Amino acid sequence: MDFLTTGSAAPGIACDLLAIGVGEGQLDAALAWLGAPLATDLAVAAKAEDFDGKTGTVTVWPSLGRVAAARIGLVGLGQGDIDDIRRAAGAAGFAARKRGASNLVLRLGDLDTPHTIAAIEGIEAGNYRYDRYQAESDRKAPLQTVAFAGTVDQDAIALARAIAQGQRLARDLVNAPAAEIFPESLASEAAALASDGLVVDVWDLDRIKAAGMGGIVAVGQGSTRPGRFVHMSWQPAGPARKKLVMVGKGVTFDSGGLSLKPSAGMQTMRCDMGGSAAVIGAMKVVAELHPDVEVHGIFGAVENMNSGDSYKLGDILTMHN
Repeated sequence: MDFLTTGSAAPGIACDLLAIGVGEGQLDAALAWLGAPLATDLAVAAKAEDFDGKTGTVTVWPSLGRVAAARIGLVGLGQGDIDDIRRAAGAAGFAARKRGASNLVLRLGDLDTPHTIAAIEGIEAGNYRYDRYQAESDRKAPLQTVAFAGTVDQDAIALARAIAQGQRLARDLVNAPAAEIFPESLASEAAALASDGLVVDVWDLDRIKAAGMGGIVAVGQGSTRPGRFVHMSWQPAGPARKKLVMVGKGVTFDSGGLSLKPSAGMQTMRCDMGGSAAVIGAMKVVAELHPDVEVHGIFGAVENMNSGDSYKLGDILTMHN
């Protein structure tokens, strides 16, 4: 997804969706950018739909050829703080994906660094879909370009894109089925990020046992898929300003072992590795941005299944500490 700016007048902006941020009580002022009589007509339509600019609300209409954009949308900005900007941009991104839009023009006003980052994060999150296993005919195209109608911090765009890409990786890992994401494959996803500054050390089960990590061994011993322990580390080129350590949970599927979970709660147990996915995604961002901070990402990856090898309630487990 590419991000740029446009200074074109509203009627001449050709795009799939032209979305305008509207603060609470600011409908007429926000629509004035479109010019009369369209601004007046849209205000009447918005009021008929009880659109009041509350954060994250959205309404979309076909433009009927009155402007170059195929559709016009209004997204609620609320009070316009950072979270409101993120949610409004997310609503615009969601509306664009729902309609298969490939290009979006978004007017949220002039954005400083934090608000630029929030807007791009929001767009990427709202536009995200995990549709890998859907039929091609059922998929909606993601956005290819987003143009901000207003000033943004150009230097913040690269930072925001890196953050969004890390978030997207984490979402993909969490959404993937357990048959695809298991201890070895999760560790491989982390190892694939290794670079000159990012070292990824993956421990196999023998090394985990030798280190006395009884918790990882026990939780994973009912599965045919052996556990892994992963240490990702970033070292800056110069002196490190500080050190940061992130630890994530990496249970790639949690059946409950011998204490089986009820079926209603079992479906999302593939998401029990969300903490480790967040660590992997964050380390992807770190490797992209090259901060002057020493950063470590650590997680154990196991699959908690029910078998004759599962640990039993009451067993005494000796942990590394």
